[in-house]
Amino acid sequence: MYESGPVLLGDLCAVLRLGLRSVLLECGYDVIGDGVPASSTLAPQAVLLDLDAPGFFRVAEAIVAERPDTPVIGCSADDSEMCVVTRAGRGERVPLELPALLAAIRV
Repeated sequence: MYESGPVLLGDLCAVLRLGLRSVLLECGYDVIGDGVPASSTLAPQAVLLDLDAPGFFRVAEAIVAERPDTPVIGCSADDSEMCVVTRAGRGERVPLELPALLAAIRV
């Protein structure tokens, strides 16, 4: 079992959202805010957003500026990739794979 904590799922395509929700629940995470805007008053351990959405990096950087200890993970259904934004900056696009996703949530 992995560490559990709240993970906020932002606006993602339905298939990606359902898949991520299922995997995260199976790994012991609480999934909150399914589709709720990331600017809510919740205090998630990580925020997952659509990497392909227009303005992803602008939104991700604004969340990190407000919550420096909360990584924002952009997930792409189109390319099966992810990109992590933290207070240290933007990461590179890497394959969206479970070990990498879980490591990014625990940053």
